[in-house]
Amino acid sequence: MTSKRLKRKKRWTLLKFGLGLYLAAGMFALIGLRTAVVNLEYQIGDLNKQKVALIRQSKSLSAQRAGFYSSRTIEDIAVQKLGMTLPERQNVFLVKREAGASPYKVSMTVPVRR
Repeated sequence: MTSKRLKRKKRWTLLKFGLGLYLAAGMFALIGLRTAVVNLEYQIGDLNKQKVALIRQSKSLSAQRAGFYSSRTIEDIAVQKLGMTLPERQNVFLVKREAGASPYKVSMTVPVRR
């Protein structure tokens, strides 16, 4: 074989090896990207499950808060824990609003001397 043929064969072998290496690296890159996408999809699914659970918990807490502010609950706590009683008719006083003391309007005039 001549030296030109050997150089050409080496080049062709090197080109085949480079192309194979390039294809293998491309395949690994595609597989890696696909794996990353699948992992992200799993994470999104888990986060959606957490979101649904938190929304349920929020609705439950809102209902519980509404129960705490109901008039029956407030009355029960006032009567049982604080010892309050319902007012009797003779103990109820009506207070009328009257015009109370208010500041006087005073003008600031200076007397004129003649």
